[in-house]
Amino acid sequence: MVSLEQISTLDADVIFAVSQDGSPMEEIPGWGNLTAVRNGTAQQLDLGGSISLLAPSLLSIDHFLDTAEPTFAAMDGVAAG
Repeated sequence: MVSLEQISTLDADVIFAVSQDGSPMEEIPGWGNLTAVRNGTAQQLDLGGSISLLAPSLLSIDHFLDTAEPTFAAMDGVAAG
């Protein structure tokens, strides 16, 4: 977990985020400045997407991969650093 004050520390190539109250991550100050957001490799998961990672099973991993496909596709053009 990362608090709102620590959002700027998420300097990662890929981010899958879940908002506890379901509000859009774009409303969080600093979110748009993150490398993954600028590269198009940050995605906010819905409740189903987050549960699929918390309690993995054959079906839930398939659900996560389907949900995350747009982010994986965006990663295609991102150079490894």
